[in-house]
Amino acid sequence: MVQLADARRALRARWVFPVLGVLIGLAVAALVLWRASPTYSSTTRVFVSATEVSDLPEAHAAELFATQRLASYVQLLGSERLARGVVEDLDLDETPADVASRIRAAAVPDTVVLEITVTDRTAERAQQLADAVTTEFTDQVATVEQPPGVVDSAVQVTTIEPATFDSRPISPAPARDLSLGGGLGLLLGALWALLPARGRRTVSSADDVLAATGSRPLAVLVEDATPTRGSVLPSLGPDSPDAAALRRLRAHLRFGHGDTPPQVVVVAGVLAGEDRSALAARLALSLAQGGHRVVLVEADLRSPDLARTLALPGHAGLSDVLAGTSDLDSALQPWADGSLEVLTAGSTPLDPSTQATTDGTAALLTRLRNRADVVVVDAAPLGPVPDAVALGDVADGFLLASRFGVTSQEQLTGAAAMLADTAAGLLGVVLTHVPRRAARIQRMLVPYVADRAVTPAATLAHPRPTPPEGTGQSAGPGRQAGRDRVGRLPAVSPEPS
Repeated sequence: MVQLADARRALRARWVFPVLGVLIGLAVAALVLWRASPTYSSTTRVFVSATEVSDLPEAHAAELFATQRLASYVQLLGSERLARGVVEDLDLDETPADVASRIRAAAVPDTVVLEITVTDRTAERAQQLADAVTTEFTDQVATVEQPPGVVDSAVQVTTIEPATFDSRPISPAPARDLSLGGGLGLLLGALWALLPARGRRTVSSADDVLAATGSRPLAVLVEDATPTRGSVLPSLGPDSPDAAALRRLRAHLRFGHGDTPPQVVVVAGVLAGEDRSALAARLALSLAQGGHRVVLVEADLRSPDLARTLALPGHAGLSDVLAGTSDLDSALQPWADGSLEVLTAGSTPLDPSTQATTDGTAALLTRLRNRADVVVVDAAPLGPVPDAVALGDVADGFLLASRFGVTSQEQLTGAAAMLADTAAGLLGVVLTHVPRRAARIQRMLVPYVADRAVTPAATLAHPRPTPPEGTGQSAGPGRQAGRDRVGRLPAVSPEPS
C-alpha cells in the first residue's frame, strides 16, 4: 500500500505524467468533438388514465391500474413494433431497430405521466419523430387495452406536453467532454506516476535510508548529467552540490567524534557498481583540500576499478606490496596535484579471501596510520563477498554507499546490520547517483560555503596533543587495546536548498 508521503513525493518528482495525461485527455476529447456529428432531442409527455370513471373509489382504482401499467408502456415505447409503425407512417429509410434505439421513455415518479425523448441528426426531424412516436403509442395502447367485445379502450393516453423544438444539440457538449477528457487524463497520469511508488522497493529518498538504517544519509551525491570518463574532478568544482555534500561529510568525520576522529575509513558498497570507488576518491580529495594528509587505498583485489576511475597508469600497488615485489613508498602514487597519495590494487594476482591477504592488508593499514591523517579504503562491495567486513578489526568505521533507485531497501538493511556488528561499526550511509531534480524536490541539496584554495602542508593540519606521561596512552596514531571505539556519526538533516 502506498504511504501518503510516498505518494506526495512520487507526484512531485513525476509531475510531468499527470500534466501529460491532462494534455492527452484534452486532445482526445477535442478529436472526438471534431469528428462527432451533432445530435438533437425532442421531448413530449403523455398522461395515462383509465376510462369510464364515475366516482372517487373508481378514480383511485383507475389511477392504481394506470400506474401498474406504466412499466409495460415503457417497454412498448422502446419496442421495434412501435418503431415499425413510425417508419411506415413517416416513410423513413431507416430500420425499426435504428429508430427504436433513439427512443427513450421513463415514468415520472409518483405520477401516471410518461416522458418520451427522441434524438436525431436535426432538431426538426427529432420533433417530427417525437410527434409520430406519441401518435403511434396512443394507437397501440388503444389496441392493446381494448377488451374483447368492447368498442372503447380501457386506457386513455392524452398528450399533455407536445414535442419540443430545441435548436441546441445535446451532444457533443464541448465543456462537458473537455472536462471529462481532462479529468480522466489527470487520473490516469497520476496513477502512472504512482506506479513506481506502489511497487518501489529501492532506496530513493533520505526517509528510505532512515527506515533501513535508523539514521539519515550523511551525504547525498547527485547524478552527473555530463560525466567525464576516467575522472572525478569535474564534478567537484567549488560550487557543485557534490563538493558541498563532501565538505559536510568531511566535517562530520573530522569533528564529529571529539578528540578521536576516525583515521581509517572504509568505503564499502551494498552492491557492485554503486560508485564506491568514485565516492572514496572524492572523499579523499575533499579531505586533502581541507589540509589533511590523506592516503587512498584500493582494497578490492577482485575487481579493481580505482586506477581507471582516477586515470592512473598501471603501477605496482597493494597486491605487489603484500607479495613483497614492491615497497610501500614505490607503490604509492601522487594524485590531484600531489595533494594525496593513492595505493591502487596492483598488478600481482592474489587471493583476497586468504587469511594471509587479510592479515597483510590489516598490517599495511596500520603502517599507513603513521603516514597520514586519514586513510580512505576503497573496499569490495558487500553483496558478492564479505571481504570488507574483515577490515573491521583495523578500521575506525565504515561508510556505506547506496545507489539511488538501484539498491533495494532489504539489501541496504542487511548491509548496514552486517557492518554495524563489526568492531569498527557503521559511520553512516552515503546516497549516490541521486537525480538533480529528485534531490531538489526532496530538499536534499546542502548549501555550504566553498573551500578556499588550500595547499596541503607537509605536517598535520590538526596535530594531536601529546598525552601526559603515565596515562598509558601512546602519542602515535596506531590503534591501542582499550581505545575508544568510533561510534555512529550524528545524523544531520540537510537544510532546504
